[in-house]
Amino acid sequence: MIDYVSHWVKAGEAKKLSSNWGEMAKRKSSKKEVRLNVYLTNDKEAVFSVTHYYRNVPLVDLDKVIVDNMCVKDGEEAEAEEQYHPLTEANFQLLRRHLSRGNPCTIELECKERQRHPLLQQLCLAPTRLSRIRLFHEMPIPVEALTRSVKRGTLRWFGSDSSLKITPEVHSALLKFVASNQMDHMSFEVQEDSPVSYETLLAGVVYAFLSGQKTEGFHFFVDSDTSEIVAPLREVGMQNNVEFVAARRCYINVFRKERQRRV
Repeated sequence: MIDYVSHWVKAGEAKKLSSNWGEMAKRKSSKKEVRLNVYLTNDKEAVFSVTHYYRNVPLVDLDKVIVDNMCVKDGEEAEAEEQYHPLTEANFQLLRRHLSRGNPCTIELECKERQRHPLLQQLCLAPTRLSRIRLFHEMPIPVEALTRSVKRGTLRWFGSDSSLKITPEVHSALLKFVASNQMDHMSFEVQEDSPVSYETLLAGVVYAFLSGQKTEGFHFFVDSDTSEIVAPLREVGMQNNVEFVAARRCYINVFRKERQRRV
């Protein structure tokens, strides 16, 4: 069984990685990008597969590929055509080595039944350059992964297809994300019983956006009843290039305009 202890990159290693990421992104690689599929089979164990356009990739070929997407699902979602491997300690360390190379990685969490699985946090912390987080169900937000990726300046995209409960810790991380120059996209709906209300979150987002001095090139989809909250940003937007669109209740979607997005 896996020792469920968070694996952290040392501070010196993280600084070294951070300084090299820009250079690494500019290099053209002949390695193909593959998808890591993880299935939580029960409350303690998991299996995984590595695929490239639905074709299985042997583990011996991992040095020839780049894992740019990790999808975590319940075991019942496993596809019969995939070649599965048990997520043992040895296999986890193998995957972790590949995810710590500094390549951008997206995490998609689609688990509905096993959202408290002890492996989930370790998987979210495995990529050293987490660039996108996407949630598909009402579930706890991977706070450590979110906070660390914002602090490192690697996160570009955060969103959920379902409503979320925003805790004070998540609220703080999201505001830092909005204030950063790295944010390209943030979207989700806030639950009515969220510890941090939608109005509080939105007010913080407006302030963070203005403090980040990037008041152009973004779309804002917000609750149509929040005109007073977004008024400071709307005044700036009239002179610059911030566009507002009325959205459903408790929904927020802030994203960089397509033509200004960075590669």
